[in-house]
Amino acid sequence: MVEYLKTKKGYFYKLKKNGEKKRISQEEYNKKNKTRKNNKMIGGNLSQLDSLDVSTKTIILMGEFHTDKKIMSEYLNIIRKQKEIVNLVVDKFGQDKTYFYSEAPEEFRGKVLETDNYSSSVIVQYAKTKIPIKLSSITTCDREDSSCDDKYSHDILSIFDENSEINCIIVEIGLLHIPELKKIIISERPDIKIIIVNTVSMKQLVPLIPEINRRYPSVMDLLTIELPYDLPEERFIVEVLYNSSNKKIYKCPMCGLISGTLAPEHPEDTSLFVHKYDCPNKGKIPEEA
Repeated sequence: MVEYLKTKKGYFYKLKKNGEKKRISQEEYNKKNKTRKNNKMIGGNLSQLDSLDVSTKTIILMGEFHTDKKIMSEYLNIIRKQKEIVNLVVDKFGQDKTYFYSEAPEEFRGKVLETDNYSSSVIVQYAKTKIPIKLSSITTCDREDSSCDDKYSHDILSIFDENSEINCIIVEIGLLHIPELKKIIISERPDIKIIIVNTVSMKQLVPLIPEINRRYPSVMDLLTIELPYDLPEERFIVEVLYNSSNKKIYKCPMCGLISGTLAPEHPEDTSLFVHKYDCPNKGKIPEEA
């Protein structure tokens, strides 16, 4: 196992298992150290990525719900989880070996790549900045007739068939599809390693448990293995300002937008501090220096 060390003098090193020590940049140290922390942080089957053979064909089934922006806390939560997964997988396999697949229909590509109304669209857009993406060939008409799991399977596996250099596919798909999808893929390609990561929160799942238990028992079996998880809350340092009434307000140092007076009073409620759409601080808790 490779370790990444920082000395008291501020130098950064990579320490290999054989004892060999190599000087590295702070940028490389920060990147690798962040990845290792996140693997421990989010848990679940995603931690298997740290020991995967990157030469083995792998599919990451990223279970999700199509979360509406109106449910802001869950919307931001699932986006953050899935961004972390994309980052970890790309860091492990490399940009030239990784592909992203979404069940979002190709027929709505324009809308998917422009809207931020749903978490799934945001993740497709994010993945597109890093690796090639493929949207499903399944149409809305197809979905009316069946679950389309066999078609999704064919869609996903075609990425390997058409791109021999690809070793890992991140699949963004509804949690209810995953058990059957896994079964189909294994029957067709037993050589492929499959990892399932459930990014749906317990808050989202609880109201649906009776229905899932009745109609999708295989999903209930899945949930006993791949439990929901939460990431630690992210924070950022704000600029403290005062309005004309001498009341405290906050300014985001990244996007420059200014909050109302309620944000300093209730910093844990991130909905009180609006940011620009692409601001890195969006959804984080403001904190004074």
